[in-house]
Amino acid sequence: MNEHIKVSIIIPCRNESGNIQQVVERCPHLGSYTEIIFVEGNSIDDTLEQIKKVALHNSDKNIQWYI
Repeated sequence: MNEHIKVSIIIPCRNESGNIQQVVERCPHLGSYTEIIFVEGNSIDDTLEQIKKVALHNSDKNIQWYI
């Protein structure tokens, strides 16, 4: 039954540059398809750049971001 479940994990983030990698590492794979969606909230640090970097280095995971 779990093979048909698709899951979206939505993570709001603002000024969380140092936590992005840890969040991705801790997100479990759920069902047949798991996507991680970061919603960046006008950070004054390099949160968005870290999201992009982590997504690039974790190409086996479906990571998206929105600003």
